[in-house]
Amino acid sequence: MIHKSTSQCYCKAQANVRSTWQLALVVQPVESSTQVYFLVPVTLSLGVISAFQIPAFFNNNNLLAVFLLLFLFGYATFSWMYLLAGIFKETGMAFIVYVCINLFFGINTIITHSVVFLLSQEKATDKGLHDLAETLRHAFLMFPQFCFGYGLIELSQQQALMGFLEAYGVVYPDRTFELDRTSSKLLGMFLQGTIFFSIRLLVDDGTIQRLWYNILE
Repeated sequence: MIHKSTSQCYCKAQANVRSTWQLALVVQPVESSTQVYFLVPVTLSLGVISAFQIPAFFNNNNLLAVFLLLFLFGYATFSWMYLLAGIFKETGMAFIVYVCINLFFGINTIITHSVVFLLSQEKATDKGLHDLAETLRHAFLMFPQFCFGYGLIELSQQQALMGFLEAYGVVYPDRTFELDRTSSKLLGMFLQGTIFFSIRLLVDDGTIQRLWYNILE
């Protein structure tokens, strides 16, 4: 539970940091310095983790996994937030909406899945709850906030399990980048970012507008 709470707090804090940087990027012209701004919060986060050597996010391949989660979370959320940027006329309102969206999807998806998962563990004979937990886990991969937050939770859970087993002399294999674990979240965020960025390019090119006018005619 301690590891879960730590990961959830880290997820919400990072969502706020990411929203701040994304707002700055959205309201500014796209230029070469954008990449530098994008990597600043990622570098700071990795620096803090490395300085304190937090086991859940530092040991084995976990630091690399955290870097990829942070980087692809930014890529995915920046793409769809940039897609929605044209809706807002005031940067203040845009900032508030972006932060609220990040927190809403991040908190609600993680809590919903966690509650169902815990119930399925308490009622091990209830196959319906287990299937529901698995369905939610796969369905929520469409949200980058869930991919990022639950990816951190899975890292902390795996590290706790490895630490427990190592205390009894049991060697547990490193499963960080198995497809059913962190890799599925990384793949989900990469696909989300690519799709939304492609849609934004089509909007800027006028392709979607022309298609919409053709449908109306």
